[in-house]
Amino acid sequence: MLYCYDNETIKWENDGVNYCLHIWADNDGECNPRDYGHDSIMACFHKRYSLGDDIGFSDPKYFWNDLVWKYCSDEEVLDALVNKKLFDTCAIQYHDSDDDNDYWAICTNDSESNDWIPNKDEYRWINLFYDDLVQYSREEFSIRDCMMLLEKRAVWLPLWTYEHSGITMSCGVRKYPYNDMFDSSYVGWIVTILSDFNEKNKAIAEKNMELEVEAYNNYLTGEVYGYTLYEQDGFVEDDVEESAEPNWTEIDSCGGFLGDDPVQNGIAYNAGNGLEEAIKNNKYEQGEAKKVVTTSWRF
Repeated sequence: MLYCYDNETIKWENDGVNYCLHIWADNDGECNPRDYGHDSIMACFHKRYSLGDDIGFSDPKYFWNDLVWKYCSDEEVLDALVNKKLFDTCAIQYHDSDDDNDYWAICTNDSESNDWIPNKDEYRWINLFYDDLVQYSREEFSIRDCMMLLEKRAVWLPLWTYEHSGITMSCGVRKYPYNDMFDSSYVGWIVTILSDFNEKNKAIAEKNMELEVEAYNNYLTGEVYGYTLYEQDGFVEDDVEESAEPNWTEIDSCGGFLGDDPVQNGIAYNAGNGLEEAIKNNKYEQGEAKKVVTTSWRF
């Protein structure tokens, strides 16, 4: 596999013409892949860095509750509350002997007694009618309750960061160095909403999210490159070396490519002129560009 970094070159021949591709670091800061089309939501909650998408929430609980109210029907929410399908929240009916009426209470799961307890400090959670349950449970679900409600609507992967002389990001299974006890952290989720939820579409969404996080990590770590393509146009005499050197004419230039593999990041395809085939068949020469400064005198 070919990897190219700042100021490296690739030379090859195609249809009798010699080409040279000069790769350079693209540092203009306008290559954030989250600014362009993607199906996912990257929700990050970092204390110091502004990462991922602008989701409008600083608290992950409200982010997840917002997804529930956007993508779950009232009927689904009622069913989960009344039939105790959630971990931390349910709705229980009771009879009030003072006014001889039946009411509902939104209850939380008490970790000590493992029982459902009405939250007496939140009076809006008690003395409710059935038709009020959905409205009064809004924004009150725990994150894991939200995940249960969305498990047939969305796919998500956890996001990890590693901070040591910079910041990097990964998703999915927590592997080294993202499991470092000092410099790594759980920073959020990348989420994709599926209109047709099945195992095949779930797997496709997970793969796409992994690729999106990989692209975003390249952006975070500065692995963003551009290229200038040259075509050989004869030779030019080098008076210092007393030899003839190839005369290169610039024919194309482009930036904003994420990652250091010129095939995977799209540089080879974009440059064209047989470069992809040359790399595939190992018919290229890799080198390094050197800046040459010449001085002339006028009298």
